[in-house]
Amino acid sequence: MMMGNQNDKATIKFTEKDVVDTKLVDHGNYYLIPSDLDPAADPSVIRVVAISDTHSKHSQIAKLPDADILVHGGDFTNAGSLKDIKSYDKWIGDLVTNRKKYKYAVLIAGNHDITLEADYYTTVGCKRFHHGKMQNYQECIRIANDGNNVYLLDTKVELFGVTFYGSPYQPEFCNWAFNLPRGKPSRDEWAKIPDKGVDVLMTHGPPMFHGDKVVPQFAKMNASPFVGCDDLLQRLTEIQDVKFHIFGHIHEGYGVTQNKKLPNITFVNASSVDVAYRCVNKPIMFYVKGRGREFCDVKSVLDQEEQEQEQEQKDADDDNENNDNQNDNDNQSQK
Repeated sequence: MMMGNQNDKATIKFTEKDVVDTKLVDHGNYYLIPSDLDPAADPSVIRVVAISDTHSKHSQIAKLPDADILVHGGDFTNAGSLKDIKSYDKWIGDLVTNRKKYKYAVLIAGNHDITLEADYYTTVGCKRFHHGKMQNYQECIRIANDGNNVYLLDTKVELFGVTFYGSPYQPEFCNWAFNLPRGKPSRDEWAKIPDKGVDVLMTHGPPMFHGDKVVPQFAKMNASPFVGCDDLLQRLTEIQDVKFHIFGHIHEGYGVTQNKKLPNITFVNASSVDVAYRCVNKPIMFYVKGRGREFCDVKSVLDQEEQEQEQEQKDADDDNENNDNQNDNDNQSQK
């Protein structure tokens, strides 16, 4: 895997004037990013629904639209409790296996999902947010990795021929989980993103000037009302192939934007809650063309369940056949 080095390339100067809002198509219960792609005509076009920053209010999202893949940009819990992590995983399991709304659900952590960063939780997070009463953070991490989601932590996955890469980090703010100082630590983190081959980039924090403008009460705590990561934006000038960048973190930054200097990337702040933590923002759907639905690095939870059911049925059929053969043998021996 090739990794980038930002010292190899001169930086590009960005300003807020480079950013253009994208007009979305309102479908009632969700917004659609306009596209010339047609999933009904081309099976290699994948429908993706993006949400983020649900803060344990996932059940309040009204009428999630059907799609191929659901992605979550982090902060799926309020403070990383085992109860909340189990609740989200169960919710996803119901969407995928019972209601069959999605084939896959992709997840990254955010700064509120504190038990998923073990070093932070055991040294800071437990005392600060859980009053020193240690949650079973190992079980939290196990559920994230082995539950109903495809969990990304500085890793990539190909689903239906579309490659996703996920990172939970963001510039340090108020000593939360997955915080990194600006400058070299952040650059080193973004250098892990492959130079080529990522179609959908997922980071919890936004890049500079895209869905990152905070309300005045938070702006006072920063040098600028734009609190996104400039190092992340610079890294995007080096990376090829990224079509969509999904993030959250800044609730009031919800929406879709593009950049005049990076015209091939659509930036999506998919925060589900607003600045007052009310679950009012609609899911955002987009279409992305993959290299073919047969290219999947992992089996979906639904596929695994169906395979287990088929195996159970096969085992039952084998048992019945063995019993029939035994009965035949018993009958012959009695003649």
